[in-house]
Amino acid sequence: MCRARSLFIAIVFAFLARGASALAAPAPDPVPDPRAVEHAWKEAFDREIAGLSRRFKGRISVYVSDYTRGVRYRHDIDKPCYLASGVKITFMLEVFRQVQRGILSMDDVLTYEADDVRDGAPRINKKKLGDRVTVRELLGLMIHASDNSASDMLVRKVGIENVNLGLAAEGFSGFGRITSLLDVRRGVYRAVDPAADDLGPLEIRKLRWTSIWDPQVRQLERMVGKPPRTYRKEDLLAAYDRFYETGVNHAKLETVGDLLERLAQRTLVSEAASEEMLKLLYGVGTGHNRIRARLPPGTPVAHKTGSQYERICDLGLIGLPDETQLVVASCMAGGEDRVAAEATLAAVARKAYDLAVELRKDPKSR
Repeated sequence: MCRARSLFIAIVFAFLARGASALAAPAPDPVPDPRAVEHAWKEAFDREIAGLSRRFKGRISVYVSDYTRGVRYRHDIDKPCYLASGVKITFMLEVFRQVQRGILSMDDVLTYEADDVRDGAPRINKKKLGDRVTVRELLGLMIHASDNSASDMLVRKVGIENVNLGLAAEGFSGFGRITSLLDVRRGVYRAVDPAADDLGPLEIRKLRWTSIWDPQVRQLERMVGKPPRTYRKEDLLAAYDRFYETGVNHAKLETVGDLLERLAQRTLVSEAASEEMLKLLYGVGTGHNRIRARLPPGTPVAHKTGSQYERICDLGLIGLPDETQLVVASCMAGGEDRVAAEATLAAVARKAYDLAVELRKDPKSR
């Protein structure tokens, strides 16, 4: 009986001691409220962009998503942005959608024809008419070198209408009408003279290869049969503005961000397709002065750049030290200083990277 009483007392004391210890232990740090972090990010980014705006006199549109932490930043994204060659991400997406459904194979062969001739085609322009190339090769040239012939050959294969329908089917409603690179060129020159619609691919390439601005205007006059000095440099500059107003090849940056998030999460088309698309974007060889310019050496970046008159962008994913990824989609519009525009892109990306890394250093965020 005495032994049982002693055992009972020992158990009670042990229980009380354990309870006292639990009460004395500090409560675990709460995970920070994403809304509070988002507010802090907004203040930090707004200060950064205010400084950048003093140097770059154009529109700065930014969408950043640290989606694994539920934190996002937006600046001037209500109006859709012109993607320029960033639109090639949508071409790539439709290729993988059709491969996934068995409509297309990466080993399918296309023939390089006169109708496929383009400016801005550093790789395909080296080929001869009649050369044959696979879908896989064209994808690499389109994404890695931003080759316009490769892009439009893939568009010819999958159908531009399917690119637009595919975006809608995937739930991306923030894209404007997507069209080919040849149609973009015609769209600009059409805004100067409607007869430019009758120009063939070889003529368009010749025109684009003519120095800007006055020599190109003179060449356009000859091609459409107008007397010399019918048009001026200012007419061509205004044509770009009118083309941008059509909304063709524009997108809301938040929609682009959603696409990139799904890609990073390997849920775009399929896990295997997402992996292949990411590999392509990690191999991009353009835009060294943009997203990647100020990041720590060796930082992985999967992205696609775009450039046209007074429009540049960089859309991509930045790898973080904890192996998560950060979405950074930025577009610059207006402003005549391209160096300043690219420096602005680089500064935004570095600010996003630093804020994301700092968030991970905070023990409350773990």
